[in-house]
Amino acid sequence: MTKYVQKGKIQVAQELYKFINSEALPGSGVDADQF
Repeated sequence: MTKYVQKGKIQVAQELYKFINSEALPGSGVDADQF
């Protein structure tokens, strides 16, 4: 079963949330809150 993270007004799959924050955003110059 997929676990979700509540971020603002949406729910995001926990795996996607972890990937975005640990792999995609670092070094991109985009802040997690802006994304």
